[in-house]
Amino acid sequence: MPGGINPPLVQWSKWPNPNYINPTTKPKHILFAACFFGPLSLLVLSARLWVRIRIQRNAGWDDWLMLASWV
Repeated sequence: MPGGINPPLVQWSKWPNPNYINPTTKPKHILFAACFFGPLSLLVLSARLWVRIRIQRNAGWDDWLMLASWV
């Protein structure tokens, strides 16, 4: 980006003024992401633990750490 990390003053003057009274929010997007990725991560974690415990019979410390971090 030309000008380093901070944008030039010309770009700053083009930015819209902040709206602190009635800001735009995205609660539906956040709710969708939580409702989609929460069960998806539970499904993947459950599949991994099932394979490691039932099929391979060798659950390591990383599996239990993943379970603890999910909770």
